[in-house]
Amino acid sequence: MRPLVLAGRDSLTGQIGRAFRTGPRDPWFTTVLVGDRGVGKTAVLDAVEKSARESGWAVIHEQAVEKEGLLALLLKDLVKEAGSLWTRTKKTLANFDIEASLGTNVGVASAGIKIKSKPAARVPTEITRDILRVVGVHAKQQGRGVLLTIDEVQSWTAEGELNALAAALQIVTKREQLPVAVIFAGLPVSLEIMSGAGTFFERVTNSTVEDLPRESTEYAFLKTAEKRGVLIEPEALEVLVEGTSGYPYLIQLAGYHAWPPVGSPRVITADLARDGVSRARQEMDKLYSGRWEKCSPMEQAYLWAVAEVGESATAKDIAATLKRSTEQLGPTRHALIHEHHVLDAAGYGKVVFSLPGFSAWIRSRDPVEIPEYHPRRC
Repeated sequence: MRPLVLAGRDSLTGQIGRAFRTGPRDPWFTTVLVGDRGVGKTAVLDAVEKSARESGWAVIHEQAVEKEGLLALLLKDLVKEAGSLWTRTKKTLANFDIEASLGTNVGVASAGIKIKSKPAARVPTEITRDILRVVGVHAKQQGRGVLLTIDEVQSWTAEGELNALAAALQIVTKREQLPVAVIFAGLPVSLEIMSGAGTFFERVTNSTVEDLPRESTEYAFLKTAEKRGVLIEPEALEVLVEGTSGYPYLIQLAGYHAWPPVGSPRVITADLARDGVSRARQEMDKLYSGRWEKCSPMEQAYLWAVAEVGESATAKDIAATLKRSTEQLGPTRHALIHEHHVLDAAGYGKVVFSLPGFSAWIRSRDPVEIPEYHPRRC
């Protein structure tokens, strides 16, 4: 859920906010936020979107889904949002036929924009560029801007669509300096995926969203409780802070389970805090178990080897532990990073767990049996 208090992200949201005020020349005008699951990337997007809306900007939020296109939906929603804010923009956008241009049924008519058929389809780059340009020009004339936020970008694997957006942004935002800002958010592997869509994304500013430091963790608990008229005892606060290690998702879980029951004093005691952390950890164990069960025996063996080797395990160390060559383990490594999203690439040949605490959970289990190697027959 969206946190009641967004702790520890003032510097990041402030940097993006300054970029919006400065304009397209600012390197943060197009940004990629990366981080592990549960660190609060979506919460940062929410805060940035809220600020942009309050400034009169057109704001469109999309979330990528595995094996599904996103460009048609993005353009459709942009047409609808911009048309609802600026009448002149709506009239101009009526000349575009997104459905015919992209070869998809996106239901643009439902957005209140009249669709005109055209004899020849246009390539995705052209219609993306032209729609962004129309909206950007009108926003600039109004002294406003346009913000596109795209979450779970690692799932947007339609390279042609990413190429089209990159090419359009290169012209509209960078060359023509129109106020069309884009904030992407996703797992660390997103940078690798986006870099394959052209040099524009290779040069885009990126920022890593990490766990909260101790003082921000304390603030998250105390301020949230204060907003609801709840007091946290000093010992209870220490239990909550130590038990969650700054991991935002775990902070939410522990705070939820430690909350005073209805009808009881509005105080989180040390006992409630210990129970809250314990129940939160149990939920995390269920999460770990679910991810583990989705992996094949060889993938589980690879995860066990990473946990045994320790932080920033190298491909060479993992291969030695599993008695395989790095080439033989390549497909397994790729699947754990790109399909299961339980590992992150951490520099050349290294991997780390993408879920805090997953490594300790694996080490608490019995050692796994390493499957026998059966070379493929030609």
